Amino acid sequence: MKARVDFDQVVRLIQDERGLRFATEDTEFYFKWRGISQLLPVHDGVVVSHDALFFLVPDTAFAGAGDRLAFIREVYSRLNDKARSISERHVRAALGPGEQPSAA
Repeated sequence: MKARVDFDQVVRLIQDERGLRFATEDTEFYFKWRGISQLLPVHDGVVVSHDALFFLVPDTAFAGAGDRLAFIREVYSRLNDKARSISERHVRAALGPGEQPSAA
């Protein structure tokens, strides 16, 4: 069992115009912006999910709090309407005044 799981494996996060790529030496997962179903800041990182598949981007992956905040704002700005409605209450504090969801 231990050989099947490597919790110390390095995962690279690459962001481009089409989405987020999570890559290890052996495997890659590519979340297109429209495929991201939720963005959830947690106490030690940021969770990005596609249905039942999710990745935790730990706070240690960011150079500082400003980079973490910029990542949250960037991903949120690219979410589809359904993902925004699911994520908005979790990211509301991180959004700037022009990014706030409209009161419906």
